[in-house]
Amino acid sequence: FYYRSDWESAIDWYKQYLRSASWAPEMADAWFMISKCYANLKKYDQAKDACLQAIKINADFKDALLWMAKLSGPKNRKKWNEYASLANNQDVLFASE
Repeated sequence: FYYRSDWESAIDWYKQYLRSASWAPEMADAWFMISKCYANLKKYDQAKDACLQAIKINADFKDALLWMAKLSGPKNRKKWNEYASLANNQDVLFASE
């Protein structure tokens, strides 16, 4: 659903998965993808909340930290980018680097 730009359906399926999930890397990735879906729907507060869930699961999730920087205003963007520069993507399911 995500790759077909059906954001609402993608959110529903990711949340359904999260109800039974137990592996942290997959759970963090699901929250990250939910965040991207919400952003595509222009629901930025919900996108930030979902991204924070991913970061709560794994503070070394660099892509989530960089995404949070993009979602944040200029005041907080610099700090999130600093956090991202310290992340090593340990225990991340998929990493862009």
